[in-house]
Amino acid sequence: MSLFSRLTLAWRLTLGFGLVLALMVGITLTGIQKVNFIDRSLQQVTDVNAVKQRYAINFRGSVHDRAIVMRDVALETDPARHPPLLSEITRLEKFYQESAVELARAIARDGDPEEQRRWQAIQAIEQRTQPLVKQALAHLEAGRHDDTRAVLMGDLRPAFTDWLAAINALIDYEEQKSQQVTPLARAVASQFQTLMLALCGVSLVIGALVALGITRQLLRSLGGEPAEAAAQVTQMASGDLRASIRARYPDSMLAAVSRMQPWLIASSFEMTGCEVRRKTSGAKFLDQKLASDAAAEGSMRASPRNHRR
Repeated sequence: MSLFSRLTLAWRLTLGFGLVLALMVGITLTGIQKVNFIDRSLQQVTDVNAVKQRYAINFRGSVHDRAIVMRDVALETDPARHPPLLSEITRLEKFYQESAVELARAIARDGDPEEQRRWQAIQAIEQRTQPLVKQALAHLEAGRHDDTRAVLMGDLRPAFTDWLAAINALIDYEEQKSQQVTPLARAVASQFQTLMLALCGVSLVIGALVALGITRQLLRSLGGEPAEAAAQVTQMASGDLRASIRARYPDSMLAAVSRMQPWLIASSFEMTGCEVRRKTSGAKFLDQKLASDAAAEGSMRASPRNHRR
């Protein structure tokens, strides 16, 4: 006899439904885990990498536009046209610094060593380029246009080129990080439907096997359908001992009742015979007693007549 068959019906149902509920919980947890992975991947791409990349693009725009404005300033010989250009340089510098504050905070928060190395390279080139920009603007304010062009065409132009290259390196690195995360998220998303259907199918099969096992154990215990078994036992309990007992399994309750049925019938006949014999004996005893009483009464009546004689 298996361990499962030794359990009570309540425990069988509890274990069966518990297993089904555990499978449902497993499917739910698996789905949550996959969805969370996709969410974290998308968050990494959109809220982290893309944000840093956006600040780096702001850097590139600011440096690129400042290089163009510096060229225009160097080529413009009319001092009356210099103020708007200088104001544009100041605006671009402020825009750069605002993005730098946010980018530095984001890089420090994530702690990526390669990211920090590229960020430090940008800062190093910035510290090397800014004095050259100030030097060129100082020559411009003093009216030394030839010196301004000399600084621009000498050290400042390659400095701007290196600055843009360092910024582009950071942009490319953020793009590379996003490209590493995106395929994984796409793979999980594409496999998610297949995984959920597979888990659901496995759960249905296991649930069906558990239900079938509980049903078979119940039928083996009763010998038939519960309603059928109850009807047959009730019929016998009402006194109909000749009711046909149909048991599907030899070790079931109905099989035991079926084996007990002939004994119950024989016992009923024996009890009925005993009752008939008891009633017959009682009737004979009563008849004998009545006859004896009648004889005695007759003797008593005859005795006075004999005395009178």
